[in-house]
Amino acid sequence: MKKAIILEIKHIRLDANKSLKLSFNWLLPAILLLSSIFMSNEMQAQACSSYTTWTPGMWIGPAGYNCAGGVQYYQTVSYNGRLYTHKGYCSNAGPGHWDFQDIGACTSCTNRTVGAASSSPTLCTNTAMISITHATTQVTGIASSTDLPAGVSASYSGNVITISGTPSATGTFNYTITPTSACGTDKATGTITVSPATVAGADQTICAGNAVTLTGSPTKGTSWTAYSLNPTGATLGNTKDGSATASFTTNASGTFYFVFSAGCTDTMKVSVNALPTLAAITGTTTTYLGSTTTLSNAITGGVWSSGTSGIATINSSGVVSGVAVGNSTITYTVTNSNSCSSNITKIVTVNPSANP
Repeated sequence: MKKAIILEIKHIRLDANKSLKLSFNWLLPAILLLSSIFMSNEMQAQACSSYTTWTPGMWIGPAGYNCAGGVQYYQTVSYNGRLYTHKGYCSNAGPGHWDFQDIGACTSCTNRTVGAASSSPTLCTNTAMISITHATTQVTGIASSTDLPAGVSASYSGNVITISGTPSATGTFNYTITPTSACGTDKATGTITVSPATVAGADQTICAGNAVTLTGSPTKGTSWTAYSLNPTGATLGNTKDGSATASFTTNASGTFYFVFSAGCTDTMKVSVNALPTLAAITGTTTTYLGSTTTLSNAITGGVWSSGTSGIATINSSGVVSGVAVGNSTITYTVTNSNSCSSNITKIVTVNPSANP
């Protein structure tokens, strides 16, 4: 522990023990004086220029100070390359004497400065954050950082502290970045607010003419909207509790986007594959019991089927055979490479035998 330096106006050095004979009015300044012994290294690494430079005999109390009543004042000054806790008091007769407590060396360098945050972002988890920057002077790097969300870190380059990353934790984060420098105590502080992510569910692929159910999480206080630049042919309805129904016309095709909102947003993509094009069924649509007729379609590769095989059957070549008197619906189905199918029908009538 370093002894206090005690000086009078006439520069007579007093015994250190005399300065410890404290009246009640000296109690608070004395506590401050003693506590200064335990100042941190960071406090000691200050620029001398940040404080009043004291010289012996110099009056450093407030301007126009009224000494009536034996009042005291307290401040930190620099002297001969060191910092001192200065405690002065005076009486009706004028300035009395000063007590000084050495609290460490000061330097001739300039204290660092750290500017305000460029932004205080609010974003969702797992979303890349637009970088926050703090302009600095007299800084050489980063000593420590606290209270940044997981996935976010601080870096220093070219007199700028940059905070960037993709937060994976939710909450309000009041961060502190402590730079490295020869002297100074400025720090970078700011706030990052991270909300829970909204999940719209997996993308879907369907064929035109069908409907899909859109689901997302959370389910309360949410909404679905269609992207304004979607192709034509989609209708969005039944948006309730995190879900919605998207219906597509038979001639719809392309990529459709639907936005799920619950504070944060997420997008679901629905790919709609076009249906294959079909031509009309041609051929005679009447036949006789025990006889045949042949149907055809200009689009090859399809499959023929009979709705009532007990009345008429049809083979892969389109030949219809009359089995019983009546009507049967004949269907021609074509499936494309996206597994989307189109069909066309024709009713075939089976008459009684032409030769009873």
